[in-house]
Amino acid sequence: MIEEITEKISSFTVHSKVLLLSAVIIVALMCGFISIMVWGVILPSLPKYPTNEKETMNYTCGNGNYYPDSLACECQQCWMGENCDIQTPDCVINPGSGQPWLFQEYWIQRREEKPKVTIDFGYRVAYDYSWRRPMDENYNVGIGGALNQEIRKLHRIYGNYNTTGKYLLISNGATSFMSAFISAVSVIRGNTPQKFYVSTPYYYGYPSRCKVGNCTWSTDNNLDPSNVVEAVTEPNNPSGYPREPFYTTNPYWFNDLVYYWPHLGGFGYNIPMKNSDTAFFSFTKLTGHAATRIGWAFVKDQQLATVMMDWLFTCMLQCSIQSMGFGLQVFKEISNNGNEFFDWANGRLQERWTQLIQILGNQENIVLRSKVGTQYGWLEVVGKNDTEVRDMCLNVGISPPQGGRFGQPGHIRLNLCEANVTFQRILMALQSLVTNFKTIEKLPAPTNINTFEMDIYI
Repeated sequence: MIEEITEKISSFTVHSKVLLLSAVIIVALMCGFISIMVWGVILPSLPKYPTNEKETMNYTCGNGNYYPDSLACECQQCWMGENCDIQTPDCVINPGSGQPWLFQEYWIQRREEKPKVTIDFGYRVAYDYSWRRPMDENYNVGIGGALNQEIRKLHRIYGNYNTTGKYLLISNGATSFMSAFISAVSVIRGNTPQKFYVSTPYYYGYPSRCKVGNCTWSTDNNLDPSNVVEAVTEPNNPSGYPREPFYTTNPYWFNDLVYYWPHLGGFGYNIPMKNSDTAFFSFTKLTGHAATRIGWAFVKDQQLATVMMDWLFTCMLQCSIQSMGFGLQVFKEISNNGNEFFDWANGRLQERWTQLIQILGNQENIVLRSKVGTQYGWLEVVGKNDTEVRDMCLNVGISPPQGGRFGQPGHIRLNLCEANVTFQRILMALQSLVTNFKTIEKLPAPTNINTFEMDIYI
């Protein structure tokens, strides 16, 4: 075939060859011109993502965040498009998540002033078990020991918890400690199933702890204390108010103190020091770094601490060494800068609480039932059940988890630490609900809605 084509081309006259070459050149030019025209239309419409570190620092991604690892904008609730600038049609926001987006504003400001936290390729590549034990006050071996000392320092500076005489445990978040505590108490009590008790309203992730712990969930006020483990959350999630143990003769209760810091407790720096025998804390609520997955517990009883740590290790619920290294630097950043972080967070939360209270005003249909200054607004929709509340909320574009899941039907939880673009839409929805309450309560539930999916256990 090739030989035949070659013979035919050879038989062409010089004039024919010139014409053929000219035709090829013209076709090539036309193709090039068309390509330029097409890409001239397409390229300007493509997102101009950063190409270097300086551009990344200054890049804004509409209603979302640009991350250089995924090379894309990742959108906030109900936004879509390559630059997160298109509203998702008929989208309904979840206003009651526990996402700590608010604090990202602070850390973005800090990255412009401070060098980044970097993890070297060779950073602690081997297995590291320096954290794999209950750590007393003097323990300072490896990354576990460094975290032990820095965390205790942070509590001393801000005075929210007395760490003296307590063992420190590290895990991949505070929630895992709940299951570890329940399971450990069951072992200490002869492997007997426990009753896991919490007063209402409660954090709606608590009941699920009995899926992995040797317990059954209960809100009964007439249980046998010798068979009870109790959670005491301060400030309470969702109401924000102080709590004390209900079963006062029961020695096995834990203080869930993840919100017990100057910026989320509703009391600023006048924070009473806690001295409970067992207490849990979370990197998520302290700094906003939820994805890092660091939690720590203080446990006075050595046997309990040891059994809890064994359970966590068996279930592979440890925190990664790289997360520990990052967390250590963030802890130092907070403690070395006085009240800067907490002042900033308190100021931003105060602004949002002011907006929320102004919208609620003096009307009596939707009433605030939470302490001002904490992370959540706990609102009662007076005289309505969960189904009615859900339908009314859907009609204004929000879909909070139903109050019955917190043990109090007819309520909604609003997260005041949401991203700004999301929080403003929450306020708009609440304003509409307050202003048009009598009209909205008569409307049927909307159909064809796009509910934003989100992990509920936060």
